[in-house]
Amino acid sequence: MAVAQEAKESPRSEKGEEILKEDCSACHEPNVVRFHFLTRNEWTEKVKSMVDMGASVKPDDMPVLIDYLVKTYGYQLPDGPGKDLLEKTCNGACHDVQRIVQQKWSRPRWDNLLEEMIANGVDINDDDYEVLLTYLARNFKPAQ
Repeated sequence: MAVAQEAKESPRSEKGEEILKEDCSACHEPNVVRFHFLTRNEWTEKVKSMVDMGASVKPDDMPVLIDYLVKTYGYQLPDGPGKDLLEKTCNGACHDVQRIVQQKWSRPRWDNLLEEMIANGVDINDDDYEVLLTYLARNFKPAQ
């Protein structure tokens, strides 16, 4: 009876949402994802790590679950020159993209940060540096 009632109450629920509710709730509440705004790569890593720790997500369900998480709880970087470079250079190695996009800095402040990251070991050539700096300064600047 409870199963029939649940199906009746959520006839439009997506397959990804169903997987989240069924396979992830053994360890935590499904609404825990509301507090994460991750990129596709971050959601993929998060789901893989949960499966490694025992989550019962079937291999065929992983892409469906990840698509749902990205669509519903994902963060998408603005398109433009530098986006791929930011994802490749900055995201995941030391921190996630969330930390980057929360900042609203001037071009000189982004320049200082990039110099700091290079001093800490980030490998970026001069051409890519300028593209990345311009991308950050254009998309993550203080409100005017």
